[in-house]
Parts: sequence; structure tokens; C-alpha cells
Amino acid sequence: MEGTVKSFDRAKGWGFIEVPGEADIFVHTQAITPASRPLMQPGRKVNLVLVMGRRGWQAAHVKIKAVKVHEF
Repeated sequence: MEGTVKSFDRAKGWGFIEVPGEADIFVHTQAITPASRPLMQPGRKVNLVLVMGRRGWQAAHVKIKAVKVHEF
């Protein structure tokens, strides 16, 4: 599933991802792949899996989508 980072607070270790057709999805830093953690910024596209948590749906296996680099 694809989504867009809405917010992410590194100090608190959590944020939200916008997913079309869903309410904003909670994401905890432990659900983000280590390589993607420093790149979690509003507007970044991510791939994720939805899992049911104690308080509803939350993101798991979150990974920043590859950015296409244009050759000149």
C-alpha cells in the first residue's frame, strides 16, 4: 500500500501517514525500516503495510519510495 508522510516527530518517535480512502495512519519509529528513518519528512511517499494495533490501524514495514533521478 502507498501513502504520504503527513507528520513525523523524531524526538517523540511517531507520526502519521496519509493513505487514500483511510483516516490518517499512526506510525511508530520501530515500524520504519532503519534506512528510511532519517528520510521521514512531510510529503515523502512511502510503501507500508496496515496492521491492527491496540488503538486501531497502524503502519508497519514502512519504507520510503525510491526517488527517480533524471539523467542530464
